Amino acid sequence: MQYKIIVDSACDLKNNYLKETYNEDEIGFAIIPFIIDVDGKEFVDDDEIDTKILLEHLNKSKKSRSSCPSTLDFEKAMDAKYNFVITISSKLSGSYNSANAAKNAQDKYSFIIDSKGTAGMEELLVDKLYQLIKEKKTYEEIKKDILTYRDSLTLYFTLAKYDNLVKTGRINRLLAKIVTLARIKALCKANDGEIAIAKKCLTYNQCLKTIVNNLKENKRKYPKCIITYCLEDKVAKELKEQLESLNVFEKIIIRNAKGLDAFYALENSLIVVF
Repeated sequence: MQYKIIVDSACDLKNNYLKETYNEDEIGFAIIPFIIDVDGKEFVDDDEIDTKILLEHLNKSKKSRSSCPSTLDFEKAMDAKYNFVITISSKLSGSYNSANAAKNAQDKYSFIIDSKGTAGMEELLVDKLYQLIKEKKTYEEIKKDILTYRDSLTLYFTLAKYDNLVKTGRINRLLAKIVTLARIKALCKANDGEIAIAKKCLTYNQCLKTIVNNLKENKRKYPKCIITYCLEDKVAKELKEQLESLNVFEKIIIRNAKGLDAFYALENSLIVVF
């Protein structure tokens, strides 16, 4: 195999993504799952995970944690001549470090990409890698172009609950204090791989309106937008309709969060990437 795209399961995709989306057989594709432990019960974040059952257990749990893919998991997947690996932000997980350790353990062309985000951020990087490979770019050209593209992406999110982000220390103390105030709904943004507040709002709808207004003001055109929701898709569909009316996206995809993103974002969350 000449090329392979490898991504951790924070992407919310399934293993047939390249085949289903592009009818692709020549470029390899693999998703390396996180493991979520809830009171001793393990949930593997693979194609079969049931997010609803995971959250039912999580809401009744006393102790829970997530484990990133191991070095060996990544090393086994790096079986092509040229491997491109995408991970969740290195500032939120050890997945990036595991992938780098796997790269250093073998004598192959493997490039590790810190998405500096999660969910749709990883999906858009998969799409871009596919495009660059199909354009017959060299290995060095792909490495340069994919990082330039990553730095052009935007990730917004708003959550109904921040419990697990606060509990696991994924946000700093000041931010944790703000987002847990009952009267504040925070629209957050990925900022160089970390979580920052884009705007403090009074309602959930104001958070969504801010995203729409920012896009309206930018007047840029984008090939694709990914809206990731957890369990309840009503708001995701409403946001999609609003974004479609702007005519700034060629395509808008709605995805259900898989295990890891559901674990941290919890019910009624929304992640928007473009």
